Amino acid sequence: MVLRRAVLWSLCGFFSSVLCGCGAGPLNSGPNAINNSRYSGSVHGGQQPVVGARVQLYTVGTTGDGSAATPLLTATVTSDSSGRFSLTGLYSCSSATQVYLVATGGNPGLSTANSNIRLMAALGPCSSLTPSTFIDINELTTVAAMAALAPYTSSPTAIGSSASDAPALAAAFALANQLVDTSTGVSPGANLPSNLTVPVAQLNTLADIAATCINSAGGTAGDGSPCGVLFQLTTVGANPAPTDTISALRNLALNPTLNTGGLFALASATAPFQPSLTTAPPDLRIRLVPASPASYLLQITPGSLTFPGTAVGFSSAPQTITITNSGSASVTSGSVATVGASAVEFAVSSNTCTSTLAAGASCTLQVTATPSANGGRSAYLSIGSSSPDSPQYVALSVTGTAPSAGPVSLTPSVSYTPSLSYNTGGVFQDLTLSNLGTSPLTIKSITEAGTDSPTRTDIPANFIGNAFALGGNTCGSMLPGKSSCTISVRAFIFTTYAGQPVQHTGTITVVDDAAAGPQVASLQVANSQMIAQEEGPGDSATISFPADQVGSHHTASAQFRSTSGYVQVPETYFAVGGSNPQDFSLSVTTEPYSPQTFPTRCASGSGALTCELNVTFTPTVVGDRSAKLYIVDGPSSTSFTGSNGQYILLTGSALAPGPALRLDQTEVSLQSYLPLTPDPASTGPTGITVHNTGSTTLSLTASFSGAASPFLAANVSACAALAPQATCTVTITMSATSLGGSTATVLLRDTSSGVSVSVPVYTTTDYWDPNASPFAYIFGSQTVGTSSAPQTITIGDLNGYPLGHAITAALSPTSNFTLLQNSCPASTTQLCTLVVAFTPHTAGRFTEGVSYTDTVSGKTNIASVTGTATAPGP
Repeated sequence: MVLRRAVLWSLCGFFSSVLCGCGAGPLNSGPNAINNSRYSGSVHGGQQPVVGARVQLYTVGTTGDGSAATPLLTATVTSDSSGRFSLTGLYSCSSATQVYLVATGGNPGLSTANSNIRLMAALGPCSSLTPSTFIDINELTTVAAMAALAPYTSSPTAIGSSASDAPALAAAFALANQLVDTSTGVSPGANLPSNLTVPVAQLNTLADIAATCINSAGGTAGDGSPCGVLFQLTTVGANPAPTDTISALRNLALNPTLNTGGLFALASATAPFQPSLTTAPPDLRIRLVPASPASYLLQITPGSLTFPGTAVGFSSAPQTITITNSGSASVTSGSVATVGASAVEFAVSSNTCTSTLAAGASCTLQVTATPSANGGRSAYLSIGSSSPDSPQYVALSVTGTAPSAGPVSLTPSVSYTPSLSYNTGGVFQDLTLSNLGTSPLTIKSITEAGTDSPTRTDIPANFIGNAFALGGNTCGSMLPGKSSCTISVRAFIFTTYAGQPVQHTGTITVVDDAAAGPQVASLQVANSQMIAQEEGPGDSATISFPADQVGSHHTASAQFRSTSGYVQVPETYFAVGGSNPQDFSLSVTTEPYSPQTFPTRCASGSGALTCELNVTFTPTVVGDRSAKLYIVDGPSSTSFTGSNGQYILLTGSALAPGPALRLDQTEVSLQSYLPLTPDPASTGPTGITVHNTGSTTLSLTASFSGAASPFLAANVSACAALAPQATCTVTITMSATSLGGSTATVLLRDTSSGVSVSVPVYTTTDYWDPNASPFAYIFGSQTVGTSSAPQTITIGDLNGYPLGHAITAALSPTSNFTLLQNSCPASTTQLCTLVVAFTPHTAGRFTEGVSYTDTVSGKTNIASVTGTATAPGP
């Protein structure tokens, strides 16, 4: 704690009568007042007297925030060899309001003076100064003054406010005196509200930071000196760097998160003001704080998070923070961010706090830690809100450790296969990741990378590409000790080049916290054959069956063929294995020949170019079902013994007995054209195919919601009694009368069970394009200067119905044709007819365009007109 200077030197004997009252004489008080009665204050840097500091008393400006203050002393006052000074008889309070003292320059006990020193004390009303007032100016009084007065300060000699802000400025002076007692130069001050306390350690820390500059020979921003570092760290944006300690503390008070870590590092552990903070705070804001956590409007629990030791570069499991509004009115949520020395190593992974938190309501945040280096890492979570004590902070800490899990292996699931080597495109293979240790393995990422270059150098660039992709995996983010998981890797279909397979290589990399990580497996592919589904993507390695009842049957097919398409397929066997092989059956047909006597063999020697793989899904129990269709080396229909690890994934699911339905469509798109009449094709219907996948008969109704609902209709008559396993079609039509797009949702519901399914509906309404019929007109030979017989151009929509809008037509100004009828009025019952004649003015063959325009939509089209002009005879 700062040594309290219990010397209370008398002011009255040396102050004017205005300060001391009518004829009041010197008043001594305090144990050391004797022989010191001529002194009214002292200037100290930490515990060191500042000698030769120039002291000035100012009254605040009154013309606006930051307006020029008025100096009150009528003579120069400097501190003596003990840092003391006297203001006796040198000022008057007659025109003063709030006053403050500034000490400039002086020698802090070094061989030279420090011109960067500026210390101050915010005193309050000039009329409140008494004969016994003693003023101790030091770093603490300066920090307190700027924490309170910074919004009203533009320089040490310009502190003020407008008349309307005068009460707020007076309150700021009162706050400064609550933070620090100017008669003793220590914190806290007097007149604190009972429910608030002063952040003494934070104040002392800021004073210690300022003391590094005060107790030095001075410097300029960027020169490496204590003052230079302070000024550099308190420079705001492109503004000039401060050149004195008051200006530096003002910048920091207005920007409390400015370079917090660097400024905290300036103060030493043995700094003069104690107790001080032992770790860098989230900011250097100075304000009164609630006396207990229960006094906060937002209750935040816990007040700190300590994460378990986490491997460097890996993320911890999330921890939860709960925020509760204990007040009687709603609170507006603000920004949530991590701040402090290691802010980037902590992250908010989940936030349920909406823009407003009602009275009594709670919300949660989840935070993770990802240390970037060994050892302790710390930061703060800053939680902003409209609460007066915002922002509030939660301390975060984690210890980074070296990866130490494992040992771990990454091997092909087929043990005797040396690596994942593919000769078939459109299939999967599996890798097994095994945690051989006893502690859990944290998995950060599983990634695939291809070399993007084949082993052959004669391959054109368009044959170069990544041949692999990750499928699913069962690993998650944490693999328990003594356990394994599976990673599926897919090989795409690549064709041959110059009669030879195109070869590619790649890698699978598992980044984990094993001591010997990451884990890497190599990949290579040279597709001489492939498996491709007949429906969907040509190289899909998964056959997915729709959900249906237990005992239902669904069949899907895929082709096994050479990548060249013209080469006989090799003799190949297939077997169904994996989790639920009993739910999937396979038959193989060699095209163009009949099914094989051995049902799972693609036969060789028969000249076959393609084998059809027919898979039937017959679920036996309710739930998700899966299996793998393996390529095997020998004739085994019941196991995949001899498999080279390559397979197609088979998936499906079985429903519990009861009502159920599914749709073929995931969305519905409808387009209509104006006018709606008389063209009957302007509102073409769209059908939705409904499958009854349940065990009961369905009777469907249809309803719409959303903006497009008023002009949508559904016909469900075909689905009034839909039997199990049967299908029907719901027909949807639209009749919008205005342009534009809109959306809706159609809900199909079973009237008995209430089971329903919905899909989005997207609608667009536009005008028809004008269309000429026919679109080209041929005129015969015509003598220059004469006119042909006219031809009629009929304009309608694409279906030959009137557009309902006025039509205009035009030719180029130098045209060899003439429009005898170049417009039509609007009509919904009559087609527009334009009349054109060939009237050449030069000899030759001419093809031109008659442009016709819908005057409402602005849509334009062109009809072609052609004619040959001959010169007049002799």
